[in-house]
Amino acid sequence: MPEMIESAAIMETINETEAMASMFSPVAEAMTLSKAQPINTSFAAVQATIKSTVATATTS
Repeated sequence: MPEMIESAAIMETINETEAMASMFSPVAEAMTLSKAQPINTSFAAVQATIKSTVATATTS
């Protein structure tokens, strides 16, 4: 039953992708919140969020 094996692999990939997405959701939020701000400000905000998210991800 190759279909079963294939769908299991797809589900595993989806779960891994969702786990990664949830880890980076603060970055997505920062990008959404900063859309109304000037580019320089929003870029700095996103950069700071990425740094703190990466720091949190590597320490936990």
